[in-house]
Amino acid sequence: LPQDYAALHAAIGSRAIREVTSSPHSILVVWRADPRGNVKRVDIVPAETIQFERGGWQVCTDEFLLKKITGYRAAKLPNETGGILLGYFDLERKIVYIVDTLPSPPDSKEWPILYIRGSQGLKAQVDDMAARTDGMLEYIGEWHSHPDSFPPVPSSDDLLVFAWLTDVME
Repeated sequence: LPQDYAALHAAIGSRAIREVTSSPHSILVVWRADPRGNVKRVDIVPAETIQFERGGWQVCTDEFLLKKITGYRAAKLPNETGGILLGYFDLERKIVYIVDTLPSPPDSKEWPILYIRGSQGLKAQVDDMAARTDGMLEYIGEWHSHPDSFPPVPSSDDLLVFAWLTDVME
């Protein structure tokens, strides 16, 4: 790490500590420095966390992800749609963090009562996300929607695919 970057970010960190300790609100901020030394501050509004337990695992996600999936679903109605989930597994503590989703690839088949996820461009997107997060985010699963007239419970086909995915991911 070059000394000038260390000094630059130490100064930013020092100011950020003063800012956060004098505020009653939490903050989430990322600073990015370009090669010329210009710094861009990116303020992020944290979303409400959602946590629940399933099968002995703690599942953690947030409202932002649920709204994103809901938006993808609404845009494709009356058809089903889906995508993949990105996140990571904490195997020691048995926690799965579901962080983001990628929408249905363009070669997917979307009908009112059936969804078959395609794969066009998906590997490159997953690899890009992994590279941008230094390997922290990876493929962790799938999601798909059902139309308004069908309950959000797994069909027999869904259960077969889920069993197959469970075997593969183990």
